[in-house]
Amino acid sequence: MAREVRVQYIFFLAKRTLTRYIAIIQSSFGGIHMEIKRLEQNEEWAHTGVVEAGNLVFVSYCMKNEGQSIESQMHGAFDVLNERLATVGLTLSSVVQMDCLFRDIADLVSLADVIKQRFPNAYPARKAYETKFIREGILFQVDAVAYKG
Repeated sequence: MAREVRVQYIFFLAKRTLTRYIAIIQSSFGGIHMEIKRLEQNEEWAHTGVVEAGNLVFVSYCMKNEGQSIESQMHGAFDVLNERLATVGLTLSSVVQMDCLFRDIADLVSLADVIKQRFPNAYPARKAYETKFIREGILFQVDAVAYKG
């Protein structure tokens, strides 16, 4: 009998834990029947620049000031990111995660100062990658996820 009670209790705990995880996921994504909005679609590139999925907003391909210094391109990319976020009523302070793409990963040393200026005391989680860009003058690009709560 004691074994049966333990098994029932384990199932009870598992169900309760699973129910909590489902509630967290539902609240993060605006419920099971969330609406997905795609903004800035480009048919030629088969690309969407801004996607709203529940409470999350995904923004990609932010770059500007091609051919200028790395710092200028970083600021330009964050300007574009801020402009795109504004289309859904958000600002840079809503950004929770970023992927920072560099032509030369050694330029990563410049990123911290720019982030401190653009995201004062609200630093997003981030990753940095080195990649090849389609055009020579591109040194930096950022993709981001923002929270719309």
